[in-house]
Amino acid sequence: MIQRLYQAGFSIVGRYLTGSVGTGSAKKAKNLTSDEISKLTAAGFSIFPIYEDGGYEVSYFTESQGTKDAYLAAYAARALGFPDGTVIYFAADLDLQDGDIEGTVIAYLQAVRASLTDLGYKTGLYGTRNVCLHAAESMGISNFFVANMSYGWSGNLGFPMPKNWCFDQFVEYTTGSGVDIDQDASSGRDSGTKKFKSTGGVTADEALKYILGNTNLQIGGKYVQTIGPFKVTWLATNEVADKSSSNIVTISNNELPEADLTAILETKYKLPDWIGHLTVDGIGKWGISEKIKKGNFELEIGDSKDGEFSFKLKYYVYQVEKGPLSETLTIEIDVTFNKSDFDNWPTYDPAESFGITLAATLSVAVIISMAPAIAGSASAAGVVAAFVALATKFLTNNKG
Repeated sequence: MIQRLYQAGFSIVGRYLTGSVGTGSAKKAKNLTSDEISKLTAAGFSIFPIYEDGGYEVSYFTESQGTKDAYLAAYAARALGFPDGTVIYFAADLDLQDGDIEGTVIAYLQAVRASLTDLGYKTGLYGTRNVCLHAAESMGISNFFVANMSYGWSGNLGFPMPKNWCFDQFVEYTTGSGVDIDQDASSGRDSGTKKFKSTGGVTADEALKYILGNTNLQIGGKYVQTIGPFKVTWLATNEVADKSSSNIVTISNNELPEADLTAILETKYKLPDWIGHLTVDGIGKWGISEKIKKGNFELEIGDSKDGEFSFKLKYYVYQVEKGPLSETLTIEIDVTFNKSDFDNWPTYDPAESFGITLAATLSVAVIISMAPAIAGSASAAGVVAAFVALATKFLTNNKG
């Protein structure tokens, strides 16, 4: 069939990354395989990827589903060897009315793009002309696979083709080999992929060992470390980043964006920029972000309760020096401490604290003072002394 299609003039094949069709005994996989890639490319075809594991009902299109689908599609594409920069077309395979598009497909696509970009791929859309036009105007999406074959859908009636269309689906028929195909036109904007490099990616366990060194921490597990009065809980999970969080920044080329993180500390936790700069420097000295080539970082500071304070550092890892990950990895560090455990609890005058949140101020003091201990160059006593000195300074002097 492959040879027959190529001889008939076809040159590009669109294939699903995941999923199945049919039910019961008629159910069969519809996903692209490495064996199929080899046969198609050997015959001269290039391939573009489509993601559709749902998308037939309005209720499917939510932000949370978009985040989930972005990861599933990206890891499937990576396993098959699609290179960075490949456009993945996410399907909206239904006839949405004009007033229903922004709150459904557009919200979904925004969540897809927020995660997919960090994972190395570009966001495309399969849908009616109207849905594609909305995505172009609302989001600047510039790669479309237009569902023109559904000519009776209202989303195709009276609407022009989007300017940035890549593929135009217009007829379905059965080939001489008994296989149904949808015949599409190509604008030439997306020529597909001919060269695949399937490395399988770096596993979460491999990345975890690379980042933390010799540690007993495994995916789904945790271990607890006590440094003086500070309880440190390390966790490794497959949690995905919530890109709607206002606390998330992007790690790029092993560096935290100082300006972005300082801005979060200043706007959300009311910390002056001089404390923000010291905090970013302290986080960097933990040595974790410098092992992450591409990822996200999130800082969560809890409110004080009954004298107990807490904060979390979360690292969402997408790529290390060895290569992109084949699955999700999140390293979470939870730190708690209680003022009753300190002989020299720092005193402060709320009237002179300049609106600084107490929990945030003390938490960043811990972040900075614990950095040498995490790196193995400070004792527990040294950490406590450093914390007391820093906390007292932060609470009484806004000029550093």
